[in-house]
Amino acid sequence: MIFKLKIIILFVLVLGCNGAHSQNVSLNKVFDMNNRLILSWKGSDFDSCVFITTKGDKIPVDIEVRYKGGYDSLRAFCDSVYCRIMGNDFQELNEKIQYFILFDDNLHIREIRICKVPLYINRKYIDIIKRVLLKTEGNWILRKAKSIKGHVYGGIFVLI
Repeated sequence: MIFKLKIIILFVLVLGCNGAHSQNVSLNKVFDMNNRLILSWKGSDFDSCVFITTKGDKIPVDIEVRYKGGYDSLRAFCDSVYCRIMGNDFQELNEKIQYFILFDDNLHIREIRICKVPLYINRKYIDIIKRVLLKTEGNWILRKAKSIKGHVYGGIFVLI
């Protein structure tokens, strides 16, 4: 009887360990337009967020960066600069391009990465998006100060 009880307890422990082991937290990943990894984090825990630079450096980041004046202010600024750059070459594209900006401790832009884009979007537009986003330098704030190496902002650039 004691032998059977030990086998049952062992069986329950093994099942319990396997069940806990099979519930691994998933690793989320975001890739750029060249299919290179930009961000990764575990489950819904953004405290584990890591930005992978184009050089391959892994930088722990937070997502506490905001544009001064909020999203609407950023969108209005980007639209005006984009239209100025395009000038007479302006074409209505009605496309949304996802991007990520990596900031250092002092909120200086270190890197801008563009996510996958439709095939018909010319490389010229990607370069213009980066130029526009670089002009936002100095207009970013931290919601909460954290002692971490970098900060990241993810957004959508609307090609009007």
